[in-house]
Amino acid sequence: MVRYIDGVTRPESFIEPDPEASEMETETQKPTAHVCSQCRVLKQIDNFAKDNTRKVGHRCRCKECDKKYREANDIYRNAWNREYRKQNADVLNAKGREHYKNNKEKVQANHKRWREQNPDKIKNNGLIRNYGIGLYEYNRMLESQKNECKICSRELKYGKSTCVDHDHNTGKVRGILCFNCNMKLGQHEKSQEWFEKYFDKVNIYLKRNIQNGS
Repeated sequence: MVRYIDGVTRPESFIEPDPEASEMETETQKPTAHVCSQCRVLKQIDNFAKDNTRKVGHRCRCKECDKKYREANDIYRNAWNREYRKQNADVLNAKGREHYKNNKEKVQANHKRWREQNPDKIKNNGLIRNYGIGLYEYNRMLESQKNECKICSRELKYGKSTCVDHDHNTGKVRGILCFNCNMKLGQHEKSQEWFEKYFDKVNIYLKRNIQNGS
């Protein structure tokens, strides 16, 4: 790094702009470097994230300083964003609907690509939203059950065949079941009397078929 008289630090590999370029060429040329407002180092333009709202077309802080800033202010930034979205929900929702209407195919393609690239994030968000546990807790629970259904001991595979069983009154997670056991348990909790009558009819049906030799 070399520090010049103007107080800006320039890397030794930095390419200075052509001083003999005409005024028209200077106006039409995109800037090749920018001074970071945080570290005050003159860096090549690809070290800055794009920002079309700014005249230079890039953010004022370099990517490295931007990352440090986000890490240092993550909690406060998220709290501010939540409050802003809460106070401007109607405006933001209207803008979102308008953007979707004008860019429907592009938005759907982006959403599809994101879902394909982030299955674990989708699973984690769904678990937190519905049961209050994350993917880490889910995997730990599945591991403690030896990847088996907690009722019938059938082997569980990651995907739609597994169900998180929880108490509908308290919301407490009780274990991970296969789809069939989860459905039967749900029916049993809704009407235990109906469930007992159902099994009585099943036993009568099976005995009748055995007696008939079928």
